[in-house]
Amino acid sequence: MTISTRSQLEIKEEYFLWLCAIVGFHDEYEEVLRLLYEEDFYCSIPNDDNRAADGLELRIIFGDDRRSPPHIDDTVSVLEILIALAKRYAFITQDERNGSPYDLEGAFWTFVNNLQLDPRLSNRQNQFRIRRFLNREYNPNGTGGGLFPLTHTNVDQRTLEIWYQMMAYIRERLVF
Repeated sequence: MTISTRSQLEIKEEYFLWLCAIVGFHDEYEEVLRLLYEEDFYCSIPNDDNRAADGLELRIIFGDDRRSPPHIDDTVSVLEILIALAKRYAFITQDERNGSPYDLEGAFWTFVNNLQLDPRLSNRQNQFRIRRFLNREYNPNGTGGGLFPLTHTNVDQRTLEIWYQMMAYIRERLVF
């Protein structure tokens, strides 16, 4: 292993730990978080590439914090997407008038729960659940492994970009 390769691996591990710190790392979920980090995000619906851009923004923040360039390649991990979505979700749902705080950690772990990821399952089972989300193989209302399960909808969530799924989820759960 060359020094540059080792350094790149060290940076990737440091970045992974930095991402975990953002969401309030839970030891029992380390393998689940690693699976999310190792799984490439891909989109089949127009404009979901905007979520990938949000994930790339995390790398820039990491690089700025470390005063070193982040590792950049062509793909964004599912972990990065979930954290970026949790940041946006937390920003949108905070309401200082009613004491509703900015809760990125809470949003992230809600998403993990909605995806039905569980540290008691095998890596293979959790990986299947991650890919079920990526392939949009959950129920039309988002239950059964979607990020944003809805109780009331007439729209097949599998056909909507992630952003609109999140907006419907927020509308269903919050009263502004």
